[in-house]
Amino acid sequence: MTVKEAFNTLQQAMHDDPNYAWSWHCNLAMSAHDCGVDYETSNKIAHEFMRRLFEVNTKEPGKVEP
Repeated sequence: MTVKEAFNTLQQAMHDDPNYAWSWHCNLAMSAHDCGVDYETSNKIAHEFMRRLFEVNTKEPGKVEP
């Protein structure tokens, strides 16, 4: 499997399983929060990461949209 194929598989998993995408969002947000970033900003950071990398919208808690 190439890196591109692996990435495409991961990206598709984010679209197919909103709970999986949300778990990534939460882990990213907590990493930022643990570094001293406030709650709201840490969630914005996670949302932007998920949107830019995986093309999923995790802006609302528990809701994931392509």
